[in-house]
Amino acid sequence: MNFTSKALKNTDGFSWKSASSKHFAYYLEAKSPAERGIEIIKAFTENGRSRTENLLGAGSKLKIELFLVDSHKRMKEMTGGYESNAWANGTLQASVYNDKIKAMDR
Repeated sequence: MNFTSKALKNTDGFSWKSASSKHFAYYLEAKSPAERGIEIIKAFTENGRSRTENLLGAGSKLKIELFLVDSHKRMKEMTGGYESNAWANGTLQASVYNDKIKAMDR
């Protein structure tokens, strides 16, 4: 799998809203569970990154782009067939986030 941010942002049938935190750029759909939970998502991802950097004893200025979809069906539509709770490639990530599945759950 070799997706680019530009390709994911331009996937037919998706209209992304964006949000950001210090180390992450988030892309999510309007009126989705991710939009409703964005503040929790921001806190969780930043906290996880901070714990990881502390464990490693090093930090990074790289910003992660995180695409959040509300179902396996939407993940499959976004990726053209790849169905999973989450995947990552370099600084690009995608996760399913809904009321039952929170691929980055606390």
